[in-house]
Amino acid sequence: MNLKSTPILFQASIVPASEPAPDPSEKYYPIRQPQPTKKGATAYVIRYTLPNDAFFTNTVDGKPSMNFNVAALSADQRGDVVARVGEHVSLAFPPRGSEGPIRLQQPIDLRAGENYLFLAIWDAATGRVGTLQVPVTVPHPGKNPH
Repeated sequence: MNLKSTPILFQASIVPASEPAPDPSEKYYPIRQPQPTKKGATAYVIRYTLPNDAFFTNTVDGKPSMNFNVAALSADQRGDVVARVGEHVSLAFPPRGSEGPIRLQQPIDLRAGENYLFLAIWDAATGRVGTLQVPVTVPHPGKNPH
C-alpha cells in the first residue's frame, strides 16, 4: 500500500474555551496562545488526539522531531467561511514507544448558530492527510450551551 494513500486517523472535539479537559491527566498542549475573542464570536478550542506514529520523524539532539500542519475552516449554514485557523506544528518527543497519543489544542472563534467545521492535518514530508467534518452549534451569548 502506498503510504500517501493511508489517511491520518485522528479524533477531535470542539468545546468552549472555558471547558476543562474531560480527564485532567490528559494534557492538551496549545498549538498557539489564544488571541482576544473577535466581536460577535465565542472562544472555542479544538482538541486533537493524534497517533504518535502518524508523522515522519527526524532525530534532533537524540529525540524524534515531528513537523506537520493543522487547519480548521468553519462555514455557516449558507456555506460562507466565517472562521479559519492554521498552524505549522513542530514537536520533539522522547524516544518512540515511551509516550501515548499527541494531544493538541487549537483556539478558534465561532459565531452563534450552526457552524460546520472542516478539520485537516497533513504531513508535508510524506503527503499523508487526515480530515474530519464536524457540526457545532454555538449558543447565542447569555444562553446555556448544555
